Amino acid sequence: MTDTTSAETAQSIRLKGLGIALIGALLMSLDPVFIRFSGVNELETSLLFGLFTAISMSVVIQLNDRRGLVQVLRDSGLSRVS
Repeated sequence: MTDTTSAETAQSIRLKGLGIALIGALLMSLDPVFIRFSGVNELETSLLFGLFTAISMSVVIQLNDRRGLVQVLRDSGLSRVS
């Protein structure tokens, strides 16, 4: 009975991950439509995308990793982060 429960749990986790990936892909496929309608040029789009990615990833790391953002960056190989 334990094997069945762990198999169901693993399948449930896979389905949840697949669902999250599909929702993310769907939302990302809508980006070009909104970018075109916004009238922002390519350089501004790249800058804003990078900026918001850096901010959101920093917040997610800070909230989900006990080591904290600075220690995660140090562990990743960035030695000059203080």
